[in-house]
Amino acid sequence: MGIRPAKLEVMTKKALQRALETAAAHLEARRLADVAAECQTILKHAPNQPEAVRLWSLAAYFGGDLATAEALTRRLLKIAPRHIDSHNNLSVILWQQQRPQEAEAAARKALSLDQRHPMAWNNLGNALQGQGRYEEAADAYRKLLDFNPSDARAANNLGTALQALGRMTEAAEAHRQALALAPGDAGALMNLGAALNIMGRPAEALECLQQARERAPRSAQVIHNLASVFIELCQWEGAEALCREALALDPRYLKAMGNLATTFSKRHRYADAEATLRDALAISPASALVLSQLGGVLMCQGRAEEAIAFHRQAASLEPTNLPLQNRALLCEQYLPGVTTASLAEAHERWRQRQNLPAETPHAWLNSRDRNRPLRLGFLSADLGHHPVGFLLIRTIEHLAPEEATIICYNDRTTIDAMNQRFRNAAAEWRDVRGLSNPELTEQIRRDQVDILFDLDGHTSPRLPVFAARAAPIQVSWIGYVGTTGLPQMDYLVADRHQVLEGTEANYREKVFRLPDGYICFDPPVEAPEVGPLPADRNGFITFGCFNNLVKINSQVVALWSQILTRVPGSRLLLKFYALADPPVRHRLLNDFAAHGVSGDRLQLLPGGSRAELLAQYNEIDLALDTFPYGGGLTTCEALWMGVPVITCPGETFAGRHALGHIANAGLAGTIARDFEDYADLAVTWAKDPARLAALRSGLRAQVAASPLCDGPRFAGHLMRGLREIWEEWALRSCP
Repeated sequence: MGIRPAKLEVMTKKALQRALETAAAHLEARRLADVAAECQTILKHAPNQPEAVRLWSLAAYFGGDLATAEALTRRLLKIAPRHIDSHNNLSVILWQQQRPQEAEAAARKALSLDQRHPMAWNNLGNALQGQGRYEEAADAYRKLLDFNPSDARAANNLGTALQALGRMTEAAEAHRQALALAPGDAGALMNLGAALNIMGRPAEALECLQQARERAPRSAQVIHNLASVFIELCQWEGAEALCREALALDPRYLKAMGNLATTFSKRHRYADAEATLRDALAISPASALVLSQLGGVLMCQGRAEEAIAFHRQAASLEPTNLPLQNRALLCEQYLPGVTTASLAEAHERWRQRQNLPAETPHAWLNSRDRNRPLRLGFLSADLGHHPVGFLLIRTIEHLAPEEATIICYNDRTTIDAMNQRFRNAAAEWRDVRGLSNPELTEQIRRDQVDILFDLDGHTSPRLPVFAARAAPIQVSWIGYVGTTGLPQMDYLVADRHQVLEGTEANYREKVFRLPDGYICFDPPVEAPEVGPLPADRNGFITFGCFNNLVKINSQVVALWSQILTRVPGSRLLLKFYALADPPVRHRLLNDFAAHGVSGDRLQLLPGGSRAELLAQYNEIDLALDTFPYGGGLTTCEALWMGVPVITCPGETFAGRHALGHIANAGLAGTIARDFEDYADLAVTWAKDPARLAALRSGLRAQVAASPLCDGPRFAGHLMRGLREIWEEWALRSCP
């Protein structure tokens, strides 16, 4: 252990040197306790001996005692304020204690003493990433690579910063650069795999991550990222096994817990997902990601009134995190008592919180020729087997080429029959999932789009493209319900039903009203023939609703219970994916029981294919709409299957879907003035099976012949309106 003070009163230079050499040897051998003991002995005799303080601080750091390491490093800096490596080491220690702002200051101090210090640039980048300042972090890593182009770690870190910025193509290039410098590096392989997975290239991602796992078989992070690829591939059981493996290595790994919850949710095991996320919340009560994911799982169970508190808390913790903010806004739409004014306020708060790109000046080169086809861009992650696809495709297919050039910006990887129809109908097709928002903005500008349609709103992270003004005219349509809150969104497509007269001031966009409906329904080829009225064979009326369970709130349950009570012997059939989970069914049964409705009057069925869902309408006599968020596509499908829908329109855009579709189908007598009238209408129809049967027999033909399904008529109305707003813009923007 070296020289002891009991044997010496004064430590000679020779003895000091021997003691320091001994401490250094102990450090090399990782005999950390011996290092500390040796250095303490030295410092009793020479309190300001910098090398002893340095060696002891390193021993504390390697031993995981970050508090002691920090204290000793600060002590050393008092002795030697210009000791560059110590400023750099302090940055590392502070960063590992999750104190990124202090870590940044320490790294900058080191760089003020030596601008070419490679580790300091790396640590500055890490500290900036820890604060979410990814662009600055990327600049720091680039600076390091300027000094040392062969630094594989800097290239890899640059890739992670670019991933955080959503610039996946550049991120993948950086990770490939790291692999060229350090072939087989597990970290670079893992990060390249993560980037490829986000870009929608799961097969390539899988190959990278499997190689990473061979090199780091006990890395919880590698295994977690491999689970993410399995999730992308919809291999839920394999993903669950990998998540559990990662958690066995690191039981407090929040991202792995989140992925595990995702595997449960995707298989409709919502109670298991909720339990997993509550365990994660116990570990990290202030994790915005966990709070938001838990809110989402509660919404899937039909518990929006509970979910909103988690979403709001997550949004307040990370006010510039766009996906978290989007989820909170979506949840607001489902809450009883929601109004267009309250939604306007919520979307304005969102706008003020976001670090959205400024609208950049752009010299639009689009031709002002009034007779040329307009270039219409459609951006969405839902151009496929999705409600957006079902409500848009007929319009796209009926826009005449001499009137419009269709450019689809496809933000999804799944190819299905509906996605193929969009590809066939588009004049130009762009797969854009791997593009960052700035890259996508530039692509749209290069394409000289005249009018760009946002088909996702707050259901995707693409609103920054519209904030940056990717096209001269920008329009929100179909995918989001109501205002986006974005000043750069010029128009919102609606109709005379969808936006209540007098509420236009609560929409940031100018309301662009079409004369019939705001969508055109594409009748499903999977639909069976309309069957006879079920009540004729059952001897009782069956009410039904196939809407998302999140729309069935406490007020809906109370009103439906009242209807069931007033119609003796009647039944209620609900069908949705969440009802595959026994705890979810049990909760819903209890909710109805609280209003005196026994479980034998409820039929709770899990979801299935679209063909199965449509066939189930042949077991329903009368559909009941939800509120304040009504049925959109669900209403159209019910009408197509000969089932009338009782609705009570609200004030918000989401609360008026069924009204518009029913009115455009030419159906009368199912639109209520208020909740009392809603119940009365349901009871009145239920007591007149003959009237229901007569309506049922001819309703499909009536819907087919109505404006609701008339593609050429709808496309003509839309095109005339678009031509008007384009000519108005062209005149206004002429030099």
